[in-house]
Amino acid sequence: MNKLKRYPACMLAVVLLLAAGCGKEKNEVSVPKGMVQVNFCQQGTFGAPFSDLTAEKGFVNLTRGSVPVGYDPKPIEDGTTLWVVVYKGAQEQEVHGEIVEVKSYRVSGQSLIPCEVDGEGNVTSEYDTPLYLPEGTYVFRALGPARKLVMDTDGHYALNIDNGDWVIANDERYEETAGDVTVTLTPETPDCLVQLKPLINQTARLKFTLYSAEDDPFVHSLKMHPVGVELSGLQRHYSNNGPDTAPWNWKFCIPGDTLKAFPGTKNVVIYLNKPLISTDDRFVIEASILPTDATATPLMALFNIEVNGNPTQFDMMLNRKIFRAGYSYHYRGRVYIDKGVTVMDWESVSWSADIPFFD
Repeated sequence: MNKLKRYPACMLAVVLLLAAGCGKEKNEVSVPKGMVQVNFCQQGTFGAPFSDLTAEKGFVNLTRGSVPVGYDPKPIEDGTTLWVVVYKGAQEQEVHGEIVEVKSYRVSGQSLIPCEVDGEGNVTSEYDTPLYLPEGTYVFRALGPARKLVMDTDGHYALNIDNGDWVIANDERYEETAGDVTVTLTPETPDCLVQLKPLINQTARLKFTLYSAEDDPFVHSLKMHPVGVELSGLQRHYSNNGPDTAPWNWKFCIPGDTLKAFPGTKNVVIYLNKPLISTDDRFVIEASILPTDATATPLMALFNIEVNGNPTQFDMMLNRKIFRAGYSYHYRGRVYIDKGVTVMDWESVSWSADIPFFD
């Protein structure tokens, strides 16, 4: 099993006092006798376009691989909430121990600050008591945002995820993201800082960039219409719950769970109307979707845009593809005007519409 050289081998075993690049706040409360105060820092989340990868077997069978060189974890936005789940005992043969604690935190730089959250994962109190554990050996995993968890029939914490939900967590698809950070707490280290492994996206991420060339003499403005982008053909929400449990389709366990990619249906639609970036010549929009098998039933994207203030539509059909959990798919389309006709070129597909290009 290969690993990237940039990760020290000791991360798989025992994390002791301090991890490089992490800070912690001053301990202002005395640690209870016989306990160890545990603080956390995080290394970010993988958000690079994993759809470029050619070896997909690891994603299907959860065989651990190694993240290719050049794919580095990205920072998690300040204020994001995370659950940290604590398991008793060292991880052996990918079997989890007893869950002894589930605690919510908010991201502040690389540090995690204890906080209180509501059912949607929003912070209700920015500070909470630190985590105290008796001496012993523990395994730590993280999940965010810290939304309401339910319990499945096997005693695992579980989450209900739908199209549009952004979820990151540790799982076993990559060595770098596996939730097997093991820490041995002793009385000699009453204040311990644990560095969690990077998290990874649990849904499939679609990213669309529409732009016009800076030197285009005819396209003066390119905006997304308030109606936004319509995505249809997505997988319908599914649930694994039994008759006596709340709905869920993803559980927090070792080895990590992943969402299943089922065929989509044209009746499942979401709307995107909040671009990440919007300028006079470009806008970028993203969506998190349930993994979807679009091999037979296509995923359709309908773009409502304004070129020089004039509304128009373009559509795009994505088929013969499986949109997998943990992957990001980035599509770029260039808008230009040719002989009075507005045209969009997107990879090997193009669309055109009769739109006047004068203001």
